[in-house]
Amino acid sequence: MGFLDKVGDAAIFVDPLNKKEITEKIIWLADPKNRAAQAEKVRQISFSHSWKEIADEILEFGDKIYAIFNLNEQRTDIARISEIETP
Repeated sequence: MGFLDKVGDAAIFVDPLNKKEITEKIIWLADPKNRAAQAEKVRQISFSHSWKEIADEILEFGDKIYAIFNLNEQRTDIARISEIETP
């Protein structure tokens, strides 16, 4: 179970390039009833992880990044990361 699975609908996602969507979510959260409901959802989240779960999530994230950029080099070759251009 990853981070997004744990936060569920307590998270509010927006397209960071969509000003209208960001504005709508801010206005929605400004309503005390909505803010209280979201705050309660956040309080219900259990963020406890074992060290193995944390390591597994980090490795899974790394695997996704390497898959996106189709890297064949070893993971320890950090110097080449800055040379990668996003698709």
